[in-house]
Amino acid sequence: MFKPYSYAGGNPAPWVYLPAGDATWKPGQAAVIVSGYAEPVSSGVGQDTDEGAHYIAMFDEVIATQGPVRPFVLAATPGVVWESYLQAEDTDISSSSRYTLHTDGQCITGTATKGVFQPIDWDSTAANAKVRGIFVDTVDAT
Repeated sequence: MFKPYSYAGGNPAPWVYLPAGDATWKPGQAAVIVSGYAEPVSSGVGQDTDEGAHYIAMFDEVIATQGPVRPFVLAATPGVVWESYLQAEDTDISSSSRYTLHTDGQCITGTATKGVFQPIDWDSTAANAKVRGIFVDTVDAT
C-alpha cells in the first residue's frame, strides 16, 4: 500500500473526487484514469508512465458498477513523500532511478524502465522492505 509518509509544510495533500471503476478497492492502492474512470493499477495498466498521472485511493470498497465518485490523492502532489515496500529483493535499488509499480498497485518492482516511483530511502534491499519516495509522472526528454 502507498501511504503518506510526510508532507511539505505539514499540510496533507488535497483529495480529488473521481468516478471509480468497478473493482475491489483498498486504501493506498495506486490507480490511473482509463476511459474516464479511475482504475486500479494492474497487469499492463498503470504500472509505468504510459497511462499518465497516478492517484492513490483513499477508501475501502467493492464497487460492482463503475461510476461512483470516490476520494483519491494525486500521487505526484509536490511535497508528498509516500511509503510502500519492495515487491522482491532489489540489491541495486537507487535514488537516481524511477521504478514501475507492481501489478497489485500496492508496491514497487525492481524495474526502472519508464518507472513512476523514485525512492528517497529504504530500510533494506530485501523483499517487503519499506521504501519511501515520490511519484514522478513525467518522462524525461533525455
